[in-house]
Amino acid sequence: MVNGQLDRMINNHKIDGIIISRSMVDTSAQRSLKEKGIPFVVIGSSSEKDVVCIDNDNMEASRELTEILLMKGMKKLAILGGDETYQVTGNRLEGFMRAHRNRGITVDKSVVFMDIDSYAKASRAVEQALALNVDCLVAMDDYVCNLVIECLNEKNINIPSDIRLASLYDSLHIIIRRLPAFTSTPKLLERTPVELCWKCLVRSLMKI
Repeated sequence: MVNGQLDRMINNHKIDGIIISRSMVDTSAQRSLKEKGIPFVVIGSSSEKDVVCIDNDNMEASRELTEILLMKGMKKLAILGGDETYQVTGNRLEGFMRAHRNRGITVDKSVVFMDIDSYAKASRAVEQALALNVDCLVAMDDYVCNLVIECLNEKNINIPSDIRLASLYDSLHIIIRRLPAFTSTPKLLERTPVELCWKCLVRSLMKI
């Protein structure tokens, strides 16, 4: 169900449409909105049918970057991600897995680290990954990537001489603040101006 506050706003006819800014694996809120006849659009992807979504192809971008890393001779990659309740997390993980399957490689579950939401969790994941002698750490987003960089700096581990680092989210924030030699997906996910994205969202919502 939609949360109580939003439910009250809908029942009191205070809103005509909704932009869902984070797509979740649990689509109960989207189903509830459909049942109530409230038009909405989703930033991200959705497993629900007949839902208007505005999104990058995160799965394909993740697959492509992962295959590039494998083609460059990196045989063992570790992937570090955030909240598994977010749809984008699952999409990026599936792209990572698909790249390995395309090359006939089975991914060991021991190199998959999810639900990283703190420095402590990132530090444990990095330690375990390094103990497994991985060739590259693949961070799913800029938040996780920043945590990983902090952990590596704390341990005096250099990028890329000691370990390679790749990010599935191209972030100027990482480049400016950290300046590590890392690989990301700037050409795989074409950047769209924020204003244009919001115009597209509003137009889509008005057409529902």
